[in-house]
Amino acid sequence: MTREIKIGLFLGIALLIMVIFIFTVGDLGEIFRGKGYPLYVYFDSAAGLEKRTQVRLAGVKIGRVEDIRLKDSQAEVLIVIDKGVQIRRDSVATLATLGLLGEKYIEILPGKATAYCQPGDTLQGLTPVSLDRIGAQLLSVGEEVRKAGQLLQELLGSEGIKSSLQQSLANIAEFTGELRDFWQQNRQALTRTVDQSSQVAQTLSQDMTRVARNLEETVDLLKEVISENRGDIRQRLQDIGTLIKETEKALRELNQSLHKINKGEGSLGKLIQNDDLYQEAETALRQTRQMVDQVYQWRLEPTLEMQYLGETAKTRGRASLRFWFKDRQFVSTQIIRDPWQEKFVFSWQGGVRFGPFAPRVGLIESRFGVGLDWFVWQKWAIFRIEAFDFNREPRPHFRLWSEFRPSRHFYFLLGVEDFTLAPRREIFFGLGVGL
Repeated sequence: MTREIKIGLFLGIALLIMVIFIFTVGDLGEIFRGKGYPLYVYFDSAAGLEKRTQVRLAGVKIGRVEDIRLKDSQAEVLIVIDKGVQIRRDSVATLATLGLLGEKYIEILPGKATAYCQPGDTLQGLTPVSLDRIGAQLLSVGEEVRKAGQLLQELLGSEGIKSSLQQSLANIAEFTGELRDFWQQNRQALTRTVDQSSQVAQTLSQDMTRVARNLEETVDLLKEVISENRGDIRQRLQDIGTLIKETEKALRELNQSLHKINKGEGSLGKLIQNDDLYQEAETALRQTRQMVDQVYQWRLEPTLEMQYLGETAKTRGRASLRFWFKDRQFVSTQIIRDPWQEKFVFSWQGGVRFGPFAPRVGLIESRFGVGLDWFVWQKWAIFRIEAFDFNREPRPHFRLWSEFRPSRHFYFLLGVEDFTLAPRREIFFGLGVGL
């Protein structure tokens, strides 16, 4: 046997042994890789997974599948993780595929826990949706679509429904044509209406800006008045503090006196403790109270108003205080901020109510004047007219307005200012608050 034949036989036998060894072991790296530590993973289905399948973390091979067995209707997969690789306890193992048609492997999705798995621990398994299940669901969806198509075909095949659809389409076409004709005929009018609405909105915005500016001026004026009288206000507060202390002292003395009265000491104590004297005094007080109530029955109506005059864009504020005696006689006093003179004026009037009418006379805005109030629908609506400044040329100042009271605590105003003199006539409106 020649030397060449011996070398050929040796190489052939060596290659044959290497091929057999590779098919038996499956991975030459397993020979040189040290032993790792075992972990268990449970899947509902391990279809396509074989022994010695790779285990990867972040796409890097870190172990292999050692064994697959059935346990309690689940696939128990024993994996071996290489030494030096730590797996967090909350990591999840799932089945993945290398490429679209490649072999399956186990991919470990890392967790965030600080503790790591120990040999023999169990990882949570996540079974992905298989292509077979997706195909079954697609078949189910296709079957439902087919049934819906058959139902739609049956509905459209009915003569009644077909005619109804045709009639509906005809109605839609007719409505569209009418709408187009309406737009062509009224295009200019609609455009003009939109432009006018825009102008009205702009005017209202300007008016509201003026109202806000006037309110701001009024607030600034009030702040100025308070600032000018700050010293007096501080002195009044000190006086109030002194008065409170004196009141506390008086209350203590009153408490001592009441304690003596409860013991029956003094004339008043004897009077209270003696039932006969007490009953006589109570009768006398009751009679006196009845007499006083008949003479001095009164009530107080304080109000605050803010009015806006539309022509001159001015605002007028008014604080009123009306005293009613026995619901008939009344005395009214007012402080008004005159927007034309830019100063405060006052009114003081007295009157008597006869049924729904209440005439009054006195000073109106610091000038002599008369007025008449008409109480319509109890107190829900009131119409008022007044005349004053009779020496003014060419005629006195007349004012007419109405008050609508949806509640006893607030009301709306609407009226005409100086309505007998055309150059100064203007409409005003506002809001009042009853305290």
